[in-house]
Amino acid sequence: GPVLETLADFGEVRTSITLGTFGKANGKSPREVIQPHLDLIDTSSIMDMTIGGYPAVVYRNPQGPWAARVAYITGIDGTVFTIVAQPLEPDRWPAGVESFDRLWNTVVNSLQFFSAFR
Repeated sequence: GPVLETLADFGEVRTSITLGTFGKANGKSPREVIQPHLDLIDTSSIMDMTIGGYPAVVYRNPQGPWAARVAYITGIDGTVFTIVAQPLEPDRWPAGVESFDRLWNTVVNSLQFFSAFR
């Protein structure tokens, strides 16, 4: 995507997305997994969905130098996977909205999970 701004502390700001793991769900739903972190979340933005065939929750995290969209997915064997896309700042960087949405939708709509034997 385009360079949204160049900042002294960060360099070029561009839309980015990161996939990771968060540990085990221990039988908890995605909403239950994020429960201890509600003070860091825009709770009005929380949405339940399915990603890659598994239950997920998506929300806006306003923390940091700019907001991010975050997903928690309880996948194979109860592993919690995360997706973090940023910056989610349409008022600050309207030129980044199209790239952000395209990147988010590409990852969320194509993500697949495989067991170790598949």
